Amino acid sequence: MIGLIIGSSSVAGGIFDFIISKYIRNTHFRRIYLLMFVICFLTPVVLWAAKPLWVFLLTSGLWGIYYDLYHFGKFDFISRATTKDDHSGGFGLLWIFTSLGYMIAPILVGLTIGNFIDWKPYLLMYGAIIISLLFFGLLIYMIRKKKGQYYANQIYKPINFLQEIHIWKKIGKLILPLLLFTMLMYSTNGFFWTIGPLFSENFKNIYPFNGLFLALYELPPLLIGWFIGSITIKFGKKRTAYFSFMIGSLILISFAFIQSFPILLIAIFLSSLFISAAWPSLSGTYVDYICEARNQEEEIEALDDFFCNLGCIIGPVSAGILADQFGNQNSFAVLGLIGAMATFTLWKKTPKEIVIKI
Repeated sequence: MIGLIIGSSSVAGGIFDFIISKYIRNTHFRRIYLLMFVICFLTPVVLWAAKPLWVFLLTSGLWGIYYDLYHFGKFDFISRATTKDDHSGGFGLLWIFTSLGYMIAPILVGLTIGNFIDWKPYLLMYGAIIISLLFFGLLIYMIRKKKGQYYANQIYKPINFLQEIHIWKKIGKLILPLLLFTMLMYSTNGFFWTIGPLFSENFKNIYPFNGLFLALYELPPLLIGWFIGSITIKFGKKRTAYFSFMIGSLILISFAFIQSFPILLIAIFLSSLFISAAWPSLSGTYVDYICEARNQEEEIEALDDFFCNLGCIIGPVSAGILADQFGNQNSFAVLGLIGAMATFTLWKKTPKEIVIKI
């Protein structure tokens, strides 16, 4: 049931990807983030009433939609606020604070939830939303004098359903290897968050240090985000994304041979260090395309997010299948083997130069 609830957010997000590209023709980050905050304020209210399963599914669907909006707004902002050379560096800095949020939130929630859930976690939710809204207001205040850079909008061109499908098909064909790579990365992330906690439970004899497994998986983005901009300038965004992910996947194969938990921690840290370099590098590549084809911004963002949602569905499902067939630890080795082979294939299939012209 938990898998059904969490997976429904990605299903809702996938449906919303097409809706936003068809009906929301202005994806300027101001408008997108304001809509996101409206849904953010609504979600805890619905969650409070969540007792029947369908209300949990509704809450998860809202979560999927506001995460999509955050994703779209982030791409639009980076495309407007940074130069082409700084696209990956901008995402690297964002990734640092995103990872901090992922590390802090579970700690705070753990401190507020006892034998039952009362109003305290909801207070934390609204506290985080209000703080975010205040920083968003500060952002708007700081850029108000740079309207030429931040406020230029796309040219609105009304299109029908069949035209939208045609544009998705045409752009998707041009960047299909990158879209499949995006799906692979999100599948891997979903795999970690599904099997990681179960795998850590195998080492109860070293509690609470068994929790370091996922902590070390989340730590590298805090480090690599500071340097990824200079790395992609030297090696290129696509090459950095592919080869760093491939190296991280190859390190995972060592899980089939390691029996010592401390050495496993070193392996997961090194693997995550390389995988973490792939995220902002790939995001920077998408922003390059957005800057080249501003009128197709909605379609590029929606296609990227659609394959993100596919990965978030495939990852947990494949994690359960592989863990059932090979065991929790060996499933990471199988994941690494599949990831390395798939990444190498996609790299060979990706053209050196991709020009999006519709």
